[in-house]
Amino acid sequence: MNLIQGAHAALTTTDFNGINVVTANVSNLSLQGIAVKVVGFILIVAAIIAVIYLLYSGILYLTAAGNEANADKGRKGIVNAVIGIIIIVLAFVILRVTQNAAQNAVT
Repeated sequence: MNLIQGAHAALTTTDFNGINVVTANVSNLSLQGIAVKVVGFILIVAAIIAVIYLLYSGILYLTAAGNEANADKGRKGIVNAVIGIIIIVLAFVILRVTQNAAQNAVT
């Protein structure tokens, strides 16, 4: 099943007093599945923010032009952004490992 077929399978059309209403079929999603999707989305947003902060800090460092305060601020921002990206990647790995362990425990 490809992505479009999966999306169509998740939607159902219901006749509500002569009006066709498209609803999402979420009966196959568990609390664990919803939690994994929410945490995954949060990690993706955090990664995007961390990369943007890394770019901002890099530009700040490159354009310091001898200004020690801006160079130091940019350097600290780069270090913090890299640490944040490492934490986000590790959180994503932990999420996937626990998700796979939970699925294997159920089956």
